[in-house]
Amino acid sequence: MKKNFFTLTLFTLFNLFTYAQNQNLNILLIPDSLSINANAIIRYDHTDIEVLNSSKMIVSKKMAVTIMNK
Repeated sequence: MKKNFFTLTLFTLFNLFTYAQNQNLNILLIPDSLSINANAIIRYDHTDIEVLNSSKMIVSKKMAVTIMNK
């Protein structure tokens, strides 16, 4: 019982001190070499795939795109 409680406490404390990176998507941080003759710039692209069982999965996609033209 004490071992389970210790493991749960340790896991909870670990989760409290971990955090995701902040994505700085400021348009002023795009290098000029990327924006010359570009129509769009993909700033962030992240795909999560969660396999539920042998016949089901969930695909989540997050993307940040900066459109450079009108």
